[in-house]
Amino acid sequence: MSSLKSVSFIWLGSLIGSGSTFVLYTLLANRLTVAEFGIFASSLTTATILSLLATAGVSQALLKHFGVEGWNGLRWVSPSFRLLLLSITLSITILLLWSFTGPHDEVTRYTLATLGLFAISRTLIDVVTAKLQLEERFSTLSLWQLLPNLSRLIAVIIGVVLGLSLTSLDIAYIYGIVSAIFIAFAIKELYQMRGDKFRLSGYGEQEFNYQTAPTIKETFSHSWSFGAGSIFAMIYVQSDIVMLKYLSSDFEAGIYNVGFIYLTAIYLLPSALYQKFLLPKFHRWANRDRVTLYKIYKQGAVTMFFVGIFITLLTFGTSDYFIPLFFGEEYI
Repeated sequence: MSSLKSVSFIWLGSLIGSGSTFVLYTLLANRLTVAEFGIFASSLTTATILSLLATAGVSQALLKHFGVEGWNGLRWVSPSFRLLLLSITLSITILLLWSFTGPHDEVTRYTLATLGLFAISRTLIDVVTAKLQLEERFSTLSLWQLLPNLSRLIAVIIGVVLGLSLTSLDIAYIYGIVSAIFIAFAIKELYQMRGDKFRLSGYGEQEFNYQTAPTIKETFSHSWSFGAGSIFAMIYVQSDIVMLKYLSSDFEAGIYNVGFIYLTAIYLLPSALYQKFLLPKFHRWANRDRVTLYKIYKQGAVTMFFVGIFITLLTFGTSDYFIPLFFGEEYI
């Protein structure tokens, strides 16, 4: 019953958060020209990919370290944060260099640069998510999933109500302001991992078998594979939008992005279940209960296979109706 309640919290947060994003994109698709929408979508995708470079696999590695070592995983926290600072600096430098030296017009240049704040906030929120997963604070985790997206939606709605003529750069400014706010909240939350306010769940009372803290190099050697996996997965899924911008046009990127948004909404529930609720448990079971790990993995694979077939058929049969309904006839 407790697990059902936790999953429900996560799904609710994911539904509201991703639902807010979906509504936001429908607003943008109807307020911006297709080309402007393409500029914003490709810039946001670029910032998202670089945010994964900035994360450097730290969030996933922390889940693994605590899964293996229990409370002794705390020794990885400080070097992980130092690695995070270096990777964020590198990623934002790359983003700014590409913004101002790449083949961009002025709008794209400043849209990309402003979304650097989004890249930083996404990185820090990802690590905060790992912290909340380790603490099994799923109600708070659901808030972290929904508030950034919901805040951006509210800001855009206010702009629409006020009759402002929003451009892709204006939307980037909104993303930047909201991101700056959540950067501050994320830093405060992460600071607690270095103090006595951190409450690791599932490992009993706080107990240490003191070991030497790893170096940044050792930390990177444990996290880079997680980071690489996330980056290449994102490139596989979303790089099409960026390539279309540079190989074809902003217009084509805008058209393609609508299809991608539609699919992202569909991925929501399985992603929330596996990435938010089950992932920290998988790390714990992998080291302490292989029978449960195999059982849940097998049941999940079979269930997702049949659910996936059903949703595929449903999507194929309804997208011709819903795409123009939500985004406009120009996207048909």
